[in-house]
Amino acid sequence: MMVTDHTERTAANTDLVSLEAGDHACWVVDSPVDFATTTTRIFADGARLKQKSVLLGPARRLPTGDLPPGVIVTDPYGLSVDGGVLEPERLVGAFELQSDQALQEGFAGLRVVADVDWVLPAAPDLERIIDFEMTIDAVVRDLKATAVCAYRPASFAATTIEGARCVHRLRAGGDGTEPPFTMTALDSRSWRLAGEVDLAVHRTFLAAMRGGLRTGRTFDVSDLHFIDLTGMRLIGVAALDAGGVVTLVRPTPLFRRLWDIAGFGELCPGVVLRP
Repeated sequence: MMVTDHTERTAANTDLVSLEAGDHACWVVDSPVDFATTTTRIFADGARLKQKSVLLGPARRLPTGDLPPGVIVTDPYGLSVDGGVLEPERLVGAFELQSDQALQEGFAGLRVVADVDWVLPAAPDLERIIDFEMTIDAVVRDLKATAVCAYRPASFAATTIEGARCVHRLRAGGDGTEPPFTMTALDSRSWRLAGEVDLAVHRTFLAAMRGGLRTGRTFDVSDLHFIDLTGMRLIGVAALDAGGVVTLVRPTPLFRRLWDIAGFGELCPGVVLRP
């Protein structure tokens, strides 16, 4: 399978009121006032792209006023949780139905702001959050929607928020720095891995590899500037667990040399390196 050839729109300190179709942003927000005022501006800007506005959040805190007219406001917990477990495919189905309906109503697509506190009753761990966000990332890309996921530091562990930032194309709030690595959808079956993978992010990286392998088997690693031997081993672990052939596209000469020297070519026959 060929990886889509286009320039990725990725950034920290994103202007949340200048978003485009296909954008998926992680927003670290502390202030309820900031959340309310910025959400209103995000939806107002959606009119520029003729997008239908949807606000997701916990029922106890969903606003009833101060939103542009026509915004759909709902708590998706019942749609997305099965037996107390967060199941991203359930929300994806609702997302696709809403997108189809928006198109039938004459909109160009969806613009969604999610107060991610709605997942808290399911108590998802880091791995579940990453899997969830990567599933949504691919859907946002495919449907040419726009989505902003708001994480509150008072509600989520710092490691969970950092993990979420790793699997969004755009980031806002927080300390404004880039995460160590990012893994984002190029399309529904391929991913782009960029940045650096070392001891500090091994757990997050393995979760991201497993999340990506749920839908795709191709990873563009041309912008992966550094990965330690354990990180390479985790690629093999995730590939073995998923089964089938996993293709790493455009590895750097250093990556390829270290992969061969460490013997991963023989240890991980299901992982193929391709120019």
